[in-house]
Amino acid sequence: CKPLYGRLASACGMPDRVVLLQYGFLGSNYCVVRECFFNGIFGNAVCFTPSTEERDGEWRVCKGGRVENCTAMNSYEGCFNSMGGTQYTTYNGITCINSYNGIEVGAETAHISNCFIDECLNGIALGGNATVTNLSMYNSGATFGESSIAMITNSRFITNRYLHPYAGANVSFDNCYFARSEKPWDSAYQYLLFFNGSSAKTIKLKLSNCEFYIREGYTIDGVKEKGLTPIYLNYGESPIFVANKITSEDTSAECAIIMYNTTNAFINTMLTNKLIVGEYSTYVTKE
Repeated sequence: CKPLYGRLASACGMPDRVVLLQYGFLGSNYCVVRECFFNGIFGNAVCFTPSTEERDGEWRVCKGGRVENCTAMNSYEGCFNSMGGTQYTTYNGITCINSYNGIEVGAETAHISNCFIDECLNGIALGGNATVTNLSMYNSGATFGESSIAMITNSRFITNRYLHPYAGANVSFDNCYFARSEKPWDSAYQYLLFFNGSSAKTIKLKLSNCEFYIREGYTIDGVKEKGLTPIYLNYGESPIFVANKITSEDTSAECAIIMYNTTNAFINTMLTNKLIVGEYSTYVTKE
């Protein structure tokens, strides 16, 4: 594998020898990148992708790729990426810092574990079926594609951006901790979990054994933050909230959960200050 250089760098006002892609695996099976450090990659530090007939002469799936105990920082596009059409990608012991995307997954199946992410616009961007465990993510957002099925366990999200799935996503959080970071909050981000579906593509959400903590703070323009809501759900389909705790120091917060156009929500054993249910929503609460 060799670094790729190109004219794109100079067109963007960057040095001619900027590295666009460090390691690219096309139509490769069971390749491993282990204990590597990447800094200042313009594209991806490591990218798994199928080969194509037009570009490579034949189409081959890329499967079984693994990245272990690697660090990437200051990547313009993203640190680690498995494109759509890849299968069975594993990321373990990964650190991503100050990049556009931390771990971007379009693979049909992916496993992410024991990773640390800080200061990425999207700490994780999931587009396929993914399991995530023991993730620590700071000051970074997250996106979930419309066809994604994500199961996230034993993870911490301390952020000044929100976690945002696209319509049609299916996301489950278990034993996770969510908090607003001490860094100034962009006033555009009013929620920690912002789940906005549509009438055609609803969102499936499950939260169990999770804790939300909202501290008082200030926006990036110096205005005191008001009314931050941990969870917003629009067009949800049978969401489940079980054994969660929501604590807010912000006395001006309007509520803990907002739901609109959501049917058959089930809420059991939630410690919170207020629940608001909007129009066209139905729910059942216990305790």
